[in-house]
Amino acid sequence: MTTQNDWIDYQSRTIDVQELATRAVNQANKANGTTYSPETAYEDNEWGVFESSYLYKALTQMLRQKVLWDKERILEQLPQSQIKPSESTIFTDKGDEIELESPDVLTRSLNWFKSAAPEKAIRQEAKEMYERNLLNLYVEYVESTGETFYPELQAILENQFDFHGDC
Repeated sequence: MTTQNDWIDYQSRTIDVQELATRAVNQANKANGTTYSPETAYEDNEWGVFESSYLYKALTQMLRQKVLWDKERILEQLPQSQIKPSESTIFTDKGDEIELESPDVLTRSLNWFKSAAPEKAIRQEAKEMYERNLLNLYVEYVESTGETFYPELQAILENQFDFHGDC
């Protein structure tokens, strides 16, 4: 569920969400020459209707694009498929009933497209997909455990730094 019936006040948000909102608003102010405060942007754009995890994802995207989105734009930009199913969803175990078919088409991994795709645009899109998936995985981990340290992400970031250096 993306939105909820109750309004969540800006001061009631976690420190992480408040800091990210402040960074996104300050960056958008610099880029657009505006003078919004985080609280004003929060109220004007109706961010209080969103659950924290969904708002966090939206703020991350806004920070990357250096713009502020209103409620409708957030719902448009972040599709429902990125939201965890509610607790009321029941999954049944199919057990041995599942039969996997062999694919008719040779498939490639996202890592292959990141490194060996024939066109630069495809490599860039694969890199962006990888980063989105990694961020979604991190947010899911934080939601399920409450911990903000994600060991797999730390290892990946260290490996990328070792490989690419500080560029």
